[in-house]
Amino acid sequence: MLDEEEFDRWIRAAEDELEAGRVHTAARIHNSAVLHAELAVRLALRALLRGVGVTVRSHALDGLADLCAEHAGLDVGSSLRDELTALGRDYHPTRYPDAVPEGTPRSNYTSADAERSLDLAARVATLVRGAGAALRQEAEALLDETMTRRGDGDGYAPRGHRPPSSPPARAHRPCPAVRRLT
Repeated sequence: MLDEEEFDRWIRAAEDELEAGRVHTAARIHNSAVLHAELAVRLALRALLRGVGVTVRSHALDGLADLCAEHAGLDVGSSLRDELTALGRDYHPTRYPDAVPEGTPRSNYTSADAERSLDLAARVATLVRGAGAALRQEAEALLDETMTRRGDGDGYAPRGHRPPSSPPARAHRPCPAVRRLT
């Protein structure tokens, strides 16, 4: 089951970070764009986890991807997982001068770094959205199956299920006391 409200809240936050990364890329603040991409990926993966009721405090992107595979069936594959590991290593160097060999974080990142990170974030957000949609469909199918098995639903007819016909309506006959008064 997917908590759609929680999932949507977190995936929208991820998409907001992705947009912020694009704005920073356009402003040529590439280290900040990479940081926003990393945050977008983290929020997207957490959207899926929160949507299935798993709360985590981890910041490790590859670890979050592993948890998504375990709890929500999201398989990112080894290539994408390697990209997540690499992006996760950029968390500190994009922010702190003592995490880069020389200069400032801004001087250590290029437009190619920003574009690559934002592309990864967009791919992860798309995968997570797809996984969320699959979980929704799975829940709907389970509900349909349950309703079909039970054969009830107060007028709800699951796809492919035809409710039994109701008995024919009887004509209204007034009670004998009413007939006598007329």
